[in-house]
Amino acid sequence: MAYLDELLELYREKKDEIERRLRDFSEVWDRDDKKIFAELCFCILTPQSKAQACDGIICKLEKNELLFKGSTRQLWPYLRYTRFYKNKSRYLMEARRLFSKNGKFAVKDWINAQDSRRTRDWLVKNVKGIGLKEASHFLRNIGFGDELAI
Repeated sequence: MAYLDELLELYREKKDEIERRLRDFSEVWDRDDKKIFAELCFCILTPQSKAQACDGIICKLEKNELLFKGSTRQLWPYLRYTRFYKNKSRYLMEARRLFSKNGKFAVKDWINAQDSRRTRDWLVKNVKGIGLKEASHFLRNIGFGDELAI
């Protein structure tokens, strides 16, 4: 019982910060498909890698358009700070092909905001490098999946 009391106290201390962060996530959906795609790529990179490093990598790749147009080998120098960077660079390329239509990104077309469980299952099945945990992270990070456990 003492552990539960400690947890509740910690939650009370962090409640405002948690709620602010969840509001930040809910605003991501209003951004363009490239930003949603960048968030997906971040989630592909993070397994067994440091999230902060992956965020920096995504920012650099976005800035120089390599995230959207670079080849697998062009990604390697940036991704070398992640674990399994050669595999993950291929996963990014496959995701780019999957979510591109006529040269434009269309990630939102694949997201069912009304059924995040079904969307999560679809992501796991169709996006190489995404498992249940990362699919749940992705959906949370774009403002969906409140009922999903991570």
